Amino acid sequence: MALRTTALGTVAGLIIGIGLASFSPPADSPPPRAALVSDTHGRLAELCIHYRRDFHDHSVDLYTDFISALAPGTIVQVVTKDHSAFEFFRGAMVSALAMSGARLRPVITGFPITPWAKDRFGTMRTEDGEPLIAVPPAADHMTGPRGNDGRVPFVLAQRLSHAATRSLPFFFDGGDLIADDKIAYVAADFLARNQPEDVDNRVALINRIAFALGRHVVTLGRTPHDTPDHHIGMYLTPLGNRTVAVADPDLGRSILNRPPRTQRECGIDIETDESAYEPFRCVITEFEAKGFTVVRIPMLLTTTPRVYVTYNNAILETRDEDKRIYMPVYDLPRLDDAATRIFEAQGWNVIPVRVGKVYQHTGSLRCLVGIIRRG
Repeated sequence: MALRTTALGTVAGLIIGIGLASFSPPADSPPPRAALVSDTHGRLAELCIHYRRDFHDHSVDLYTDFISALAPGTIVQVVTKDHSAFEFFRGAMVSALAMSGARLRPVITGFPITPWAKDRFGTMRTEDGEPLIAVPPAADHMTGPRGNDGRVPFVLAQRLSHAATRSLPFFFDGGDLIADDKIAYVAADFLARNQPEDVDNRVALINRIAFALGRHVVTLGRTPHDTPDHHIGMYLTPLGNRTVAVADPDLGRSILNRPPRTQRECGIDIETDESAYEPFRCVITEFEAKGFTVVRIPMLLTTTPRVYVTYNNAILETRDEDKRIYMPVYDLPRLDDAATRIFEAQGWNVIPVRVGKVYQHTGSLRCLVGIIRRG
């Protein structure tokens, strides 16, 4: 199948450290209207993961737990450099596949990639229900596996007859995009990466994002310092109906019954600099001021930048009346159990997914799974 790519909107002067870019719609016809897919609603129908043999020991527990709980017939596109890596992974997942009835499909790239399948695309759907793989408007200047990740969405579009790519008129990582069925949530650090320092065009930028995503946009923070220095999916989980689960590192410390001056818990170096906690407090305060119902989820801030013990980097799925959350767990019983109880109190069936060997690499479950289609 020939690669199908559409561009949406016209924009100039967006800066992300790689220069200026401009965008224009195709001359023949406007692209079909589409919307960012909700992270909260719908059945997981087709997913993709990036598999690397040299990351196997870190990720095998996560993939085993997640794949074993998928619905029968769920398709998992396994993106790998070569077919031998796919065969090795399929052999490791035999028991998980037998439990779930999920199906693995190989997508061979011929080039090395990172494990972070979420980072290089967003999930959209047209009004006709067709999946769109949303990509940034221009490739970045990274080389090696990280740079190659940007090529994967186009490989997927070539491989899948039912999916096309669409270029969005702003720069993003997949972890920057999160939504429920009504609202897309956007953090100030993401806005700052798309806004020239000498132009006050925040309102225009937000309107452009809202139009491109087909969602009402709720912003968090006026400046990047008002929000945590990480992807929004690491600390926010929309639950729908103006209810949001937000990471609360103060609650995490409280549950552990450790005062701020104590640094270690089960081998984890806990951050004691109070300034690091302020962005999380700001997010909670802002949501409350905007009239949202805020569900506080415990987390731990570590002394390593962007290494979070977070339960928000989860994947949600609804199957008829079954609301399930695939939730990271860390072999920290007090925190794992507390997060489980809180999500269960909101009506979610918690599926624990072990991430204890992954999170030190600055990501977790949601970072490792790209969603292509929801049913």
